[in-house]
Amino acid sequence: MDSHVRNLLFEPLRTNTLSAIVPDFTFESGDQEISAPAHVVRDDDEFRFTLHFNSGSPPPELQTAGGGFFGTPDQHSARGQVNGQISFRCDDVFPPTTMTTRSTGTSITVLNSHRMHLVAEGNDILTANEVGKLIGKPPKYSTASGVPFTAHLIYHGPKLKIRDSGTNISTKNDFLGEATISTADTHQFKSETWEGALIHRGRNSTCI
Repeated sequence: MDSHVRNLLFEPLRTNTLSAIVPDFTFESGDQEISAPAHVVRDDDEFRFTLHFNSGSPPPELQTAGGGFFGTPDQHSARGQVNGQISFRCDDVFPPTTMTTRSTGTSITVLNSHRMHLVAEGNDILTANEVGKLIGKPPKYSTASGVPFTAHLIYHGPKLKIRDSGTNISTKNDFLGEATISTADTHQFKSETWEGALIHRGRNSTCI
């Protein structure tokens, strides 16, 4: 494993201390691409990306989903570079469940992914013959120890997502102004004689 990748990504993941900037986070929605700076951390078995926008609310494609059940057709792809250095791609990004709008004209939205695929760049995308030509060795060269091979794979999950209701929290600060946080964190259920809900709080769900 490349020591740079290990020190910047794998070790922080192992120790649950990952906190990095993704300056070029790009969310793919159909034929449209939405880019914004983001902050990524490890959240239990997921990657959590917090996107920042210089507008009072996120783009419509990145506003909190109205609720319902998410399946494979709802997944989107996203890409970027961890700390502007390690390229990645995520293909299991569901619509956001949390966003914050501020009266001061900025907003954030939160996206999650269970799998991050590291993308080869530069010399990593060259074939063995191309690398040999680059360093002055004949085509189809071989070494006594064989042909080296390096792969990176990060897997987190899966986690069941059931949401059909949510929570709105409004706050007011003398300096920052008003802010509203909308989170799709609730699943309601009922019968003829009772009703209840599962509400996600932190890493746990509370049955009411």
